[in-house]
Amino acid sequence: MPFVVEAQVKPGTLKPRPAKNRLAKKSTTSSRGNNKNQNLKKQNVAELQIDTVDRNVTLTPDSNRKDTVELVVETGTSDLEDEVKYSAEDSVVYNAAASKVFLFHKAKVDYTNLSLTAEYIEIDLSKSIAFAKGIPDSTGKLKGKPIFTQGADKYEANSMTYNFKTKRAKIQGIVTQQGEGYIHGESVKKTPDNEMYIKDAQYTTCNLEHPHFHIQATKIKVIPGKKLVTGPFNIHFMDLPTPFGFGFGIFPTPQSASSGIIVPTYGEAVDRGFFLRNGGYYWHVNDYVDARFLADIYSKGSYGFSVLSGYKKRYSYSGNLDLRYTKRIAGDDNLSDVGEDFWLQWSHMPETRGTSSFSASVNLGTSTFNNRNSFSATNYLSSTFSSNVSYSKTFKGTPFSLGLNARQQQNVVTKQVDLDLPTFNLNMNRIYPFKRGSSSGKTWWEKISFAYTMSAQNSISNAKVPTQALNGATVIKESNVLNDSILPFGQKNFKPLLDRMKNGMKHTIPVSTSFSVLKYIQVAPSFNYEEYWYLKQLDYRWVNEKKGVDIDTIRKFSRAFNYNSGISFQTRVYGLFFVKKAGIEAIRHILNPSIGFSYRPDFSDPKFGMTKEIQVDTNGKIDRLSPFANAVYGGAPTRGESGSVNFSVSNTFEMKVKNKKDTTGKEPFKKINLLDNLNFGSSYNLAADSFQLAPINISARTTLFGNLNVNLNGIVDPYAFQAPVLNADGKEIKAQRRTPVYAWNASKGIGQLSSFNLALSTSLNPKAREKKTSPKKKLTPQDERELDFINANPDLYVDFNIPWNLNLAYNLTYSKSGFAKSAIVQSVTFSGDVNLTAKWKVGFNSGYDFVNKTLVYPNINIYRDLHCWEMRFNWVPTGNRGSYSIDINVKASVLQDLKLSRRRSWFDR
Repeated sequence: MPFVVEAQVKPGTLKPRPAKNRLAKKSTTSSRGNNKNQNLKKQNVAELQIDTVDRNVTLTPDSNRKDTVELVVETGTSDLEDEVKYSAEDSVVYNAAASKVFLFHKAKVDYTNLSLTAEYIEIDLSKSIAFAKGIPDSTGKLKGKPIFTQGADKYEANSMTYNFKTKRAKIQGIVTQQGEGYIHGESVKKTPDNEMYIKDAQYTTCNLEHPHFHIQATKIKVIPGKKLVTGPFNIHFMDLPTPFGFGFGIFPTPQSASSGIIVPTYGEAVDRGFFLRNGGYYWHVNDYVDARFLADIYSKGSYGFSVLSGYKKRYSYSGNLDLRYTKRIAGDDNLSDVGEDFWLQWSHMPETRGTSSFSASVNLGTSTFNNRNSFSATNYLSSTFSSNVSYSKTFKGTPFSLGLNARQQQNVVTKQVDLDLPTFNLNMNRIYPFKRGSSSGKTWWEKISFAYTMSAQNSISNAKVPTQALNGATVIKESNVLNDSILPFGQKNFKPLLDRMKNGMKHTIPVSTSFSVLKYIQVAPSFNYEEYWYLKQLDYRWVNEKKGVDIDTIRKFSRAFNYNSGISFQTRVYGLFFVKKAGIEAIRHILNPSIGFSYRPDFSDPKFGMTKEIQVDTNGKIDRLSPFANAVYGGAPTRGESGSVNFSVSNTFEMKVKNKKDTTGKEPFKKINLLDNLNFGSSYNLAADSFQLAPINISARTTLFGNLNVNLNGIVDPYAFQAPVLNADGKEIKAQRRTPVYAWNASKGIGQLSSFNLALSTSLNPKAREKKTSPKKKLTPQDERELDFINANPDLYVDFNIPWNLNLAYNLTYSKSGFAKSAIVQSVTFSGDVNLTAKWKVGFNSGYDFVNKTLVYPNINIYRDLHCWEMRFNWVPTGNRGSYSIDINVKASVLQDLKLSRRRSWFDR
């Protein structure tokens, strides 16, 4: 097999004759060398005789050498697998007698999948051996050290010798990267299968030439892409040896994730004793699925298990599963807060492709889990958790789509759990039956449209079942339907929970159209029909002997319905006020008034056949009772006739000002929103005999100074209240009463502000805003893996690119009813972080409750970047979850168990 040197050939220079076995070379020579080559045109290239070159020569390249020459040298037969290509920027010297080639300055040799570069390379053609080394500069420092690359492996050395036939190498002063670690070695032997045997070696994850720390071993064996094995070793810090070490070591260095043991953390908890936590096994199933099996064990008997798994199929879906179980035992402290707990978190996120989609967000467990075990401030402070598993499907070429959901709502304080298992929806998009072909639908009849929605729901709840549906009547039999207590979820309550199960089906058909009147007024008539199907209903019977109402459950198919119709009128009015002062050009007011009328009959009237008139007291009072009280879709039919006039006004204010940043005149003005929205709304029921006017709703939203979000909501009750009646001792003997008298007729203004909410929030982080507006770049597979890891472990990620960050939020809630004492709740929350230096970051998160006058779960964390190490300090200074932790550890995951930790947790006290 020939040796080949690729070269730039100057026109008119020597063209070699072909040869079966040859060595071609690229070199840059002086003009004298070029003249010499011109004299060699008639010579056989193999007859060149050049003196042997001294390996210790120091060469100073001449950058002005431009001429090139290409030579082909007959080398006879060869056992090599492929061509050996080599080149050098300064010169290539061939010694025919010794059968050697010498390459000077930025020399390079390529053979199959390996590449060797160095300042000086010498090739022995007869032995198929290459020798490479760096050359000292004027300061004595080596430059152009040999760099050997083979596939994904890369080595840097002071000098090395490589045999092309045996694929063995001897290396002096090697530095190579294996996985996340770096290996420094004095003397190395490399085998044909790329294994290396290193003498006087150092292993570290620090990428500096002189690392901050390393593991010192007399011998190391490296199996590329798998692991490295050491003999006796000890740890050095800043070149100072420590007594920490072991008789041997095995360190994984895979190019991709691999399975292995997870070393637990250790410590002592006051109530549970000595412990080993979060130890177990990591299972790398494949590139798409992995899992961690972890366990906790305490010396006083408590223990726990957890399974954490992640999966991802590119362009299809991804997800995470976290299942935890703990059993807390009293041990020697006779704790009363003991028992079993579990918690399940599952997140499944699809990518929008095709016509079907499946997603899941599950967050559920025992009500005491987070109070006993959770380290998450968010979970500890949250009282409600919800879950949803859904499947959706659209049918191409049709207006139909379906959805299937399973939902769960859990309150860990009240211990109420609501389950919807399942909820089914079939939807038909709007159809325009009178639209003609591709017509734009300009006439009102072409705009007539209707849609259809069918939903079926099966619900189970352990909540209290109220008796308000009977309007205060005496109940003498409940038949497991009405119950005033919360049932704990468990096997013993399985049948009572099934008795409380509700199910039904709902059909909805909305019909609408729209047209314009007087060009600027939009008119939209509408009609809505709803029908409910149930598999059971309530039956009522007055029992005179027991002076009460007997309630029984009858399992039979039954139906209820309701409908309503309405019409609305909408328009938009613009007002423009020219100012032309102080840089303000004009102010624009956009007014959106709306008025509508809707009518709904009294479906509790016996003529509709959906109620039953029953005696409810001993005075003979007759009331209409619904057989669908507490049904899954509410107590249809609705009681009372309604003919309501709805009205609302929406306002937007904008200002046009001079653009000081514009120097071209293309955009002399810019728009500023003064008030994003200011809404007023209410309704008036013409069919009601009293309290016709509904409470007035007021809302506003704006942004001040470009970064302060302001939201206001309020409700004004337009009716006056009658004061409570007190006795001589000041005790209330008759409660206050809301009267049908308007407040302004009782000299009470426009009404009473019954509720009000003000929310202010801001985020002071200009760097982050720049990030949001910057264009997204396409992610590589490696970037995607890193992003997935960051999203799955946000607490492990520290962004020093943002110099500071501050989030502030203020919330005020006010409520009052008549003469009752008003209730005011206000709080402020704040969080953020700041870079003290390029290596120090301090973060904080807390809030203040003005009612209780206390801080809400304050948290302070400090991070220090120690180059190849990192330090984290987390402190919760007050509250019943007060704790702190200090961790100093190696950044690289391969040595993540090389750390110092000090923790005192809230449940370790």
